[in-house]
Amino acid sequence: MQLLHLVLLAACAAATPGQEKRPKHCPHDIATCGVTFTAHPTASSSGSVTCASSVATPSSNARLRIEGNDTEGTIFEGCIVAGPREITTASGGTHNCDGTNGGANADPGTVPTDQLDAASKLGEGGSFSYDAVYYDSFDDFFITRIGASAQTADQFWGILVNGQFTPTGGCQFEVGTGDETLFAFDAFSKEALLRVTPGYAVAEAGSGSVTVTVTDTLAGDVVAGAGFGGAYTDAEGHATVSVPTAPGCYELKATKTGALRSNAFYLTVVDSFSSCRK
Repeated sequence: MQLLHLVLLAACAAATPGQEKRPKHCPHDIATCGVTFTAHPTASSSGSVTCASSVATPSSNARLRIEGNDTEGTIFEGCIVAGPREITTASGGTHNCDGTNGGANADPGTVPTDQLDAASKLGEGGSFSYDAVYYDSFDDFFITRIGASAQTADQFWGILVNGQFTPTGGCQFEVGTGDETLFAFDAFSKEALLRVTPGYAVAEAGSGSVTVTVTDTLAGDVVAGAGFGGAYTDAEGHATVSVPTAPGCYELKATKTGALRSNAFYLTVVDSFSSCRK
């Protein structure tokens, strides 16, 4: 696919749990699959999904992804505006959660648990529920359940920022706009934590193919044998899929036995670039 740069603003898009590939209605004249364009696309393109705008510190507008167990799948994926706050859980009570916990930072900031809490309250009735216990000795919460994915005797929730486990707790590690936070169920037993790049592409219906690269965020290595949209990655971590003939929005994730499923890859398929106008 020819890659042409388009100025874009990223929209907050939530993935449907447990699906590797999902088409949904998307008007052929408006590209809204994971990103929103300042001008209608006139050629094939791809790039990274980022958040639309920054917010005043100590708050942040950053990417958040929550991957539940194999049954529940992706619980949340998108941009979330969050800031320092008090967190209340059924098992842990109410406590401050602002980056200064345990003396980790001198000034308050947004932390992963703030992002989790903000995402849980999106929409009427909330997006999902979660629970956590609080330990005075750590001055922090430990997540025990998100959605229907609850820890077991040997499966626990892990927190990663920019593909790496945080060295401190969810109320201590501060994140900012541009960072990507991941809450992953059973994270510590996974052989790899998959990532797909680029994060989005725009293509003309039935025209050519799209190639992505799948890597392990922890080791930085490419991953062979990962499934992606009916294809499998080769020795260089590349997977190529044909562009669907039906216009619409498609979300695809890379999966592999023993690994954590990847971020969503958003594919916008338009009727034709010549007709994609306001």
